[in-house]
Amino acid sequence: MRIAIVGAGPAGLAAAVKLAERGYHDVKIFESSGRVGGKAMTLQVDGHHYDMGAVLVGNRYPHTVSLANQFGMPMFPRIGSRAVVDLRTERWMNVIDAPTAVHSPREYLTALTRVHRYVHRYRRFFDQPGFAFTEFPDLEDLRQEIALPLSEWARANKVDPMLTLWQNALAGQGYGPYSSVSAQYALKFMLGCPRAHLRPDLWRMVRKRPMLLFSFQRGYQALFEAVASRFDVTTAANVTRIIRMRDGVLVHRAGRAEPERFDKVLVAMPLDMAAGLLEDQPSTGVAEETARLFRRLEYTDYYATLAESSHVFEDAEIHFGHGPQKFDRPSTHASIQSCPDSRLRVFYHYGSRQDPSNADAAVAQLRSDLSRAGISLGSVIHTQDWRYFPRFCPADVAAGLYDRAEELQGKLNTYFLGGALAFESIEHTIGYSHRIIERGFPVVDPSTVASYGGAGRAPTREPHQHQYGPLDTACGSSDSAL
Repeated sequence: MRIAIVGAGPAGLAAAVKLAERGYHDVKIFESSGRVGGKAMTLQVDGHHYDMGAVLVGNRYPHTVSLANQFGMPMFPRIGSRAVVDLRTERWMNVIDAPTAVHSPREYLTALTRVHRYVHRYRRFFDQPGFAFTEFPDLEDLRQEIALPLSEWARANKVDPMLTLWQNALAGQGYGPYSSVSAQYALKFMLGCPRAHLRPDLWRMVRKRPMLLFSFQRGYQALFEAVASRFDVTTAANVTRIIRMRDGVLVHRAGRAEPERFDKVLVAMPLDMAAGLLEDQPSTGVAEETARLFRRLEYTDYYATLAESSHVFEDAEIHFGHGPQKFDRPSTHASIQSCPDSRLRVFYHYGSRQDPSNADAAVAQLRSDLSRAGISLGSVIHTQDWRYFPRFCPADVAAGLYDRAEELQGKLNTYFLGGALAFESIEHTIGYSHRIIERGFPVVDPSTVASYGGAGRAPTREPHQHQYGPLDTACGSSDSAL
């Protein structure tokens, strides 16, 4: 079977690994940009690595950790202090102590217990990758409940303190605001798939210990560089049309007179953009339904800015917010220290409230907000603009659009991957790719499951090494990358 994967981000490359484990080696991956990794993007400046997209690996990221071990990618723990800055009052607080300024520890413990019990009650749904209720027709009431905006769901279930507790992880990482995003996303990210356990979370809260987080020594992109080196990956490959037939798929690329024929195609690029590439021959109406569905996806304008700062940060992780009463607006910023001995720092921030899609306006907003805490943003090295966190609005979630998306899987030899159907995190994206491959592609060579998947050996097909270079070629040196 010949398989095409359109998109060499975490979703597409994780699917390639899972296909190889199940005995499929005639796999070709097309990437429109000049590098692999998608939102796992790393810049190199003066010998340091700066993650401009995905940056952290949590202790509940088994798929990511397994992939890192398989490809020999070392990580280091982020054990430095973490701070929260209230931009209204210029008050700095430890990230563990900050929530107690809003609610008492007892209120948090009660709310955390309730929300864990809620997820446990519906663990059949929360333990699966993705958001479809196709397998759970008896849980329609749950679908309607978690389709509510997070703030409404929290009030209905008497767990409002969780909004404060989750502020940094949700609003500070681009998953806000609470008033317009369905509760299911927060629950999936914070507590489900892989499912969190109540006792460790309670123990951390009582002992005031933060969750242990890790990062890759050479940046997140290095992991997917290593994965890509095992496969036939072509970058700068602009796919212009995907023609689906009942017996195969034709993939057209810019600059090539003839299309390539495949048996199956896995679409791992932004699905609203991919919908415009799909055609059916003869026409079946599936392409039109796909376009109508995926063009309803919403995105957040989210940025990563690598810049100098006048402030010498001793904190490894900092969140800048406007106080608890402002949680519902997307204005919380975060900053991660990539290299302790570097003058540079990465700031993750939303766009300007007046012009959210303008990168210059986003940086100006960041400067203005940081100045309230006495921090002057210096020279900006690079700003990366992301179309971030693809999602359906609460009304579309309640109407079952994820179920409709699930029904498209496998139709006309086409499968859909990525954060739009999973969640915008590396772990959820990888887990969803694994699920789709396991359901749609039976094992054809049992020996590869042990040899390739277990020991991390390369597939038998030789990769086209000339088509893709090492990390320093993809990102460039400190001059060419910037």
